[in-house]
Amino acid sequence: MIFPGLNALVKTLFIIKFFTKRNYGTETEDAWPALTPDSDRQNNGRIINLSPTLQAYYVSPKNVDSNKAVFVHHDANGWTGGRIRSISDQIADKGYHVFLVNFFDTDNGVAAYGGFGSGSLEAFQWFRQWTPEVIIADIKTAMAYVDENFNQIDSIGTIGFCFGGWVGLHHASLKFPKLKATASCHPSYQVEDNFGGLDNLVSQVETPMLICPAGSDSDDFKKGGMIEKNFNARGIPIEITEFPDQRHGWVPRGDTSDPKVEEGVKEAIKTYMNFFERYL
Repeated sequence: MIFPGLNALVKTLFIIKFFTKRNYGTETEDAWPALTPDSDRQNNGRIINLSPTLQAYYVSPKNVDSNKAVFVHHDANGWTGGRIRSISDQIADKGYHVFLVNFFDTDNGVAAYGGFGSGSLEAFQWFRQWTPEVIIADIKTAMAYVDENFNQIDSIGTIGFCFGGWVGLHHASLKFPKLKATASCHPSYQVEDNFGGLDNLVSQVETPMLICPAGSDSDDFKKGGMIEKNFNARGIPIEITEFPDQRHGWVPRGDTSDPKVEEGVKEAIKTYMNFFERYL
């Protein structure tokens, strides 16, 4: 027996869930989608094929004729980890085409292999396959796709998190004329020490750069460190905003139920968005 009004109640609850999940009426112009895990909201973008073997999460700005774009380079948790797509959505809300390339070719990240914190040998073996050669090939594919399909875009920036910060250095080192600015939060630039050496890679970057290091990040990435000295010696703009009270990974993965972490996420986003506004 179906109780009177039950069907109507079920339909009402479904509609509430449907529209809430899809952000209708919940994300105003001053909203902060970047504070919400990707799994808790309907993301605004779609998956595009950059090539038969490479995909990206793409978010269009309201003005599809915008000439500006940002590549969001994910951390070791991949293109579905934490709040990475919500972060991408928030950047697009400010008028940028956003491309989040799936460098790992899977929805899995390092956590699926035990994670770095556990000391998992499987995790480190899995991670070692992402060499500069592999990453650079994917970057070139992505940039070629933009050239072929978004010919209005002529000003591009990158923002990388952890592993993605290292990816951003390689992206900048390729000296694409349209690439105007490089940014990172809590970067894992030290990955390059396994290859050609960080000093050498940094010396190949000629775009203005922003670094937002966490308190535990290397002194080389902070004010007065190796990177700042390298850029200053070459007369290239370098901005460093330190977040001494934040932990590595806080922007896409920190616990935003903690007011201090939430504020740190907001301040980091404001910092790199201001950087993009000035250079793109």
